[in-house]
Amino acid sequence: MFLRLFLLTVFIFSSLFAQTQIAVVEFQANGVSQIEARALTDRLVLELFKTGEFTVLEREMLDKIIDEQKFQLSGCTSTECLIEIGRLANVQEIIAGSVSHVGSTYSISARLISIETGKIIRIASHDQRGEIDDLLTSGMKNIAIQLSLGTVDNTAESYKQNASKDLASKQENINNSGIPQTVERLAHSGPRLNISISDKKFNRSENDLKGGGGTYSPGDTILYTITATNVGDAIMTNPVITDPLPGGVSFIANSEEGDNAEIVFSIDGGNSYAPWPMYYSVRDSRGIITRKEARADMVTHIRWIIQENLEAGEFNISKFKVVVNP
Repeated sequence: MFLRLFLLTVFIFSSLFAQTQIAVVEFQANGVSQIEARALTDRLVLELFKTGEFTVLEREMLDKIIDEQKFQLSGCTSTECLIEIGRLANVQEIIAGSVSHVGSTYSISARLISIETGKIIRIASHDQRGEIDDLLTSGMKNIAIQLSLGTVDNTAESYKQNASKDLASKQENINNSGIPQTVERLAHSGPRLNISISDKKFNRSENDLKGGGGTYSPGDTILYTITATNVGDAIMTNPVITDPLPGGVSFIANSEEGDNAEIVFSIDGGNSYAPWPMYYSVRDSRGIITRKEARADMVTHIRWIIQENLEAGEFNISKFKVVVNP
């Protein structure tokens, strides 16, 4: 069986971890009304609380603290200003961001800042077309998940190492034992997620499809199947699976599948995620910024946000395809 060419990182929302005390500043409104920005900010507070990762200061309490200190919140967008608010509120971290409307696209951007160090810990973004209502029902949830997950250092490092190698060098890591790679995390009592990964040559013979694995050549299409099973003894709440793609292969657009899951993508090394199609901005030599639609071969990570709880013994299946680059 062909050993997975890239690491798979599993993040689990769990109340077993210590919660971080945070405050959320009302998001800036760009092309939307301030009332809409406030409503979306309030929804983000709710979604952050639901992750179980944060203790969120009530918006009314934050407003009261700012008013008592006669602090001028209007125009407070710099990191230094936000840190001052965080100190007044006596929280560990603070979140600020903006909601924008350009053409037919709505965009949310947010950043999580450490009050102690003044550094940006995590950033998040979400772009989508349609009505602003969709930001309320799904966009802010996506932002909350991105801000709560962050990036695991060893995964990011492994991704960089993998991306710097070509497919030939990766073939040295092929495992022909017939046993799919398994990754286990959170070895404590309670929920415990077991991940098994299998691969098949999607464009080869029936025997290949049955047997899977083997040696891959440029142009081959590979179908990956990820099975996430709760092997613990308690309910697992909304597990999230994030997959960094290696160098040497390219994602095939619209090949992703997931059982009751929201699927989002990253084209910037896992720093931000959004549904497909994705967009990015390019500044030309004249300083003009152009918004472009991302190509499938630009995808660096895929994330499945599972929209259900896994009872003990239950499993969830995710799939996607890649093509081996020339």
